[in-house]
Amino acid sequence: MAPYIVLARKYRPTRFDEVLGQEAIARTLVHAIESGRVAHAYLFAGPRGIGKTSMARILARALCCQGSDGPTPEPCGECEICRAAATGDDLDVIEIDGASNRGIDEIRVLRDNARFVPVRARMKIYIIDEVHMLTPPAFNALLKILEEPPPHVKFFFATTEPQKVPATILSRCQRFDFRRIPTRTIVRHLRMICDKEGVTAGDEVLYAVARASVGGMRDAESLLDQLITLGKGTLSAEDLTRLLGTVSVHRMEELLRALGRGEDARAVEIYEEVYDEGIDPAEFLGQLLAVGRDLLVLLTCGETTDLVDASAETRARLAETAREWGRPRVMYALGLLAETLRTVKAVGEGRALVELALVKIARAGGFRGIDEIVKDLADLEARLGRGLGPLPPAPGPAPAAGTGPVLFRGASPPEGSLAGEEAGHLTLDRVREVWEEVLERVKGESATTGSFLSSGTVLGLSDTTVTVGFPPSARFQVERLRDGERTRLVETALQEVLGRRFRLKTEITEALEESAAAEPDEAGLPENPARAVTREEKERILGEPLVNALKEILGARLLHIERA
Repeated sequence: MAPYIVLARKYRPTRFDEVLGQEAIARTLVHAIESGRVAHAYLFAGPRGIGKTSMARILARALCCQGSDGPTPEPCGECEICRAAATGDDLDVIEIDGASNRGIDEIRVLRDNARFVPVRARMKIYIIDEVHMLTPPAFNALLKILEEPPPHVKFFFATTEPQKVPATILSRCQRFDFRRIPTRTIVRHLRMICDKEGVTAGDEVLYAVARASVGGMRDAESLLDQLITLGKGTLSAEDLTRLLGTVSVHRMEELLRALGRGEDARAVEIYEEVYDEGIDPAEFLGQLLAVGRDLLVLLTCGETTDLVDASAETRARLAETAREWGRPRVMYALGLLAETLRTVKAVGEGRALVELALVKIARAGGFRGIDEIVKDLADLEARLGRGLGPLPPAPGPAPAAGTGPVLFRGASPPEGSLAGEEAGHLTLDRVREVWEEVLERVKGESATTGSFLSSGTVLGLSDTTVTVGFPPSARFQVERLRDGERTRLVETALQEVLGRRFRLKTEITEALEESAAAEPDEAGLPENPARAVTREEKERILGEPLVNALKEILGARLLHIERA
């Protein structure tokens, strides 16, 4: 009976195009071989299990293959050197583990042997894995031969921590940074292995294996090997969760539904079941944080995005959960879970902290976005402005005929104003009478624009223009109202109410500010009935109703946001 070969060795790449996820590096090395520009030293850097040593072996075979007259980007794989180099047993392709051969004596032996010509291959190649583990004296011993190597010697270094390699070594190598392999690429490779091995596996479990490997193909193949052994030819998500000590997909979805419905008691019960199974609180929080990230991406990029590594069925269920949660709750949950995870790792005991986080998330259903809060505040300000309305005129002599009511003390109507005279069939008094209706129409389209407009006072009317004045303290409102879209909105409302087209003219009048500073009368109301009412006066006049109105619209949500 032939000895069993693990999947990570059985399906190890033997050609440049078989090193998945590193296509750019493979293409560069192929061009170097074809053009005869192969460097004397290469450094392959990146996470574990992504093809660094495999790429070094393939490059060694390409340079020494006996099936061609010279270096070739497509080694035959059948000659004696190709077979021996694939397993690291060739006399001229020498593999050294930098972790166990890290001293100066080992490197001195390497340096002395490198001067001899190869036994049977074209070149003598040294592959040093985990080269960052060499000691400083060993690096110094390697430096000289690396700087001026014999023409028949090549060095291929592999490391997971390139920052620990001295700069003097790095500067004498061509460096290639290997990247993590995309999840979908790993899933396709695992599917190919399952088909060749006659194993039954669904997309959900293959995606889970790929995610657990964190971009490493060797880890994914090793985990698949364990699952095949455990499941006797059939892979299941339940076996994977037991193997990894994680929460099953179905239980996680049940927890998400309970949190979305605000069922804090049920959420705690589910976690107790998870805790009793021996799953580490930090592992649980990390998994829940990853699911929260998927919810945020689905809300931001849509259900069809490729940024969520999951099968189509799982992605559809997650998208439905994301819509139930809403963006404010998802964002709050991500921040809370991240902070809880840091605390759990620092404290060590995380059961109570995890339960506290779950209760907070379940009770966060009343959260609202800042944009909604701002709109509510704008609506509230508009309601308060309408609630005050124009104050009743102070007792005094009636205005002279044809002059209309007094607008403000110490100011005359602007030039061109009819001030009570006919403008077609309209008068200034008539415009003032229907001004509240104009405000209502504007606020129906844009509460913010209506709020800005309510700070002004109708000053004049001409054949084509309605003039609205503002005190100097309302410069911000005037600037916003002069925006083209807001101006058109107000002019449309004027046309609908007045029956003809008018142009809106806004101006800042110092007299309005002076009028606002007038002393209040004995009744506690401002003396001038037509001036703008200041915020302090609104609060003094309304008192408790102002607070009640705030509570009515916002409830306790501002308190939630402040605490969050």
